[in-house]
Parts: sequence; structure tokens; C-alpha cells
Amino acid sequence: MPTRKQRRRREKSFRHEYELVEIDPETGEERPVDPAELRSEKPKRERPAAQRPAQQRRGRGRGREPQPPSWTRVVKRTALFAPLMAIFIYWTQSSSKNGVSPTAVLLNTVVLIAFFAPFSYLVDSMAYRFYARRMGKPPRGGGSKR
Repeated sequence: MPTRKQRRRREKSFRHEYELVEIDPETGEERPVDPAELRSEKPKRERPAAQRPAQQRRGRGRGREPQPPSWTRVVKRTALFAPLMAIFIYWTQSSSKNGVSPTAVLLNTVVLIAFFAPFSYLVDSMAYRFYARRMGKPPRGGGSKR
């Protein structure tokens, strides 16, 4: 859907009649040019599906495929988010009159990490299982369910 600004610009270009003309260098006369003559036909080259980039082959709207869940990835993610959690806790609790002690911030951060890490692993494993089911692959790791 074009924006209002884009619509106004397009309407402006249609308000006036333009003629495409070519000036003859010998006589100096103008003669009309057909717009179809100006566009050159580009030959279409279709690459076979095997030569197309993988992103085009997968189709639109799909991101990268989820990796099997691993605790090392969860630990890295937790290490990235732990300082952000501590800063957020300090920032939200510092509005109290007495302030907040570093021990309380650390304790609250540890409690949040204790919930964040397993939940992050659970989300990774669910995303991978849904992806594997959709692609018809047997899920790796985790064993079989009965």
C-alpha cells in the first residue's frame, strides 16, 4: 500500500501530458518516440533450482532452521542476558528511598537466571521439535517418547 506522499507524487506525474520526442540532429525537428522503443528487452536467465541461493530455495517468510537444543548455547545466552538483568533490577529498585544493596541485586539476578536458563532450553527444544515435525525429520537428541 503506497503512502500518501507516494500517491501524491504519482498523481503529480499524471497531471501533465508529456510527449517523448527525439530531436533530429540534421534538421532540428522533433519527432515523437514510442515508449516501447526506449525499453530494451532484457533476456531472462532462469537458474536451475540447484544453483539458486539456499535462501531463495526455502521460500519467503522462513528464517534459518533451528539448531538442536544445547546447554552450551543456553549458557552463552544466559551470560549475555545476566548483566542486562542485573542492570534492570538495579534500575527498577533504585527508585526506592533507601536505594538497593549490591547483594540484593546479585541475589535477584541469580533467582532470575535460575528461571531463565531452563526456560530458554525448553523454548529451544520446543522450537526444534516443531521444526523437525514440520520438515518430517526425526528429532535429534532427547531420545524417543512413549
